Amino acid sequence: MRTIFGTVLGGVVVFAALGCSPKPVSVGPQPKDEHDHPEVGPHKGALAEWGDHDYLLEFTVDHDTKEATVYVLDGKAKDPKPIPSKTLTLGLKQSPPVTFTLEAKSQASDPSGQASRFVGKHDALAEKKEFAGTISGEVAGKKFSGPFKEAPHDDHKH
Repeated sequence: MRTIFGTVLGGVVVFAALGCSPKPVSVGPQPKDEHDHPEVGPHKGALAEWGDHDYLLEFTVDHDTKEATVYVLDGKAKDPKPIPSKTLTLGLKQSPPVTFTLEAKSQASDPSGQASRFVGKHDALAEKKEFAGTISGEVAGKKFSGPFKEAPHDDHKH
């Protein structure tokens, strides 16, 4: 009886060691969730995310003309994604905070009544620095808002 019990127990131990090992447990810092889009947009601007990659908005600024342009892009930040909105709101984090409206300025490929580009001017944009803030808007009755932050550039022309 001991021999049979010992053989069965030995087989169970070998089987457990070879085929039924528990899944490894990760120790230490876990990798961040990977976004399936680049860090900057196709116009070299900072990106803001609306929803769960529903839209990516690319903030660009021309300091000389004091003009901000926001491009509405698909979830991979590759192609324009026109929306049926007439305005977006741009809020800049600075002292004092600045908020102004960006008007729809359709691109040639945008369908009638939709835009994938929004433009606005403000004196605060003349300062050559990296801007951070929030882009807000509404698409088909759903409100969106997402933060952006420019990374340092060599030429300050974004």
